[in-house]
Amino acid sequence: LISTNNGHIVLITTAGDLTVTEGADSVDDQGVNANGSGNILLQSEAGSLYLQGGVTTVSGSISIIGQVDVTQSAIGDIQAGLTGTIDVEALTGSITMVDGAAAITNNANIRYAAAQNIALARIDAGAGDVSLTASTGNITDAGDTDVEVTASSLRIDAGGNIGAVADNG
Repeated sequence: LISTNNGHIVLITTAGDLTVTEGADSVDDQGVNANGSGNILLQSEAGSLYLQGGVTTVSGSISIIGQVDVTQSAIGDIQAGLTGTIDVEALTGSITMVDGAAAITNNANIRYAAAQNIALARIDAGAGDVSLTASTGNITDAGDTDVEVTASSLRIDAGGNIGAVADNG
């Protein structure tokens, strides 16, 4: 799904899960791309949200919201260029970044918030700020491929443990 001329992309499901894949073009790993200053909202109002393809905007902001869980595969990267921010939320469940997955901005803020757990791969806000909240669960390391967080300031809040290795088995 690609927009042109600074167009916004809003995709909301009201029943079931939302899965973003890279589509027929398996060369670029892109699932959703808002060219220019277009913002992106991907939301599953009743189920989980699965990123199996990249989500990118040149200078807009990106919001990813799953009613239950949000899962980023290794090619499910979220990237906001220039001044765009990233917000990822699992309203009643967990956020899982498979080892190799990334959320990247160009010195802008990134927020990950889950009702339960967060398993981190790579969050890179450059000189921007990062906020990680796992209200009732743990914030864990999903693997060793990347440095988990790069930011000017980091806020971490968990109802359980912070920094343990995730049990993916």
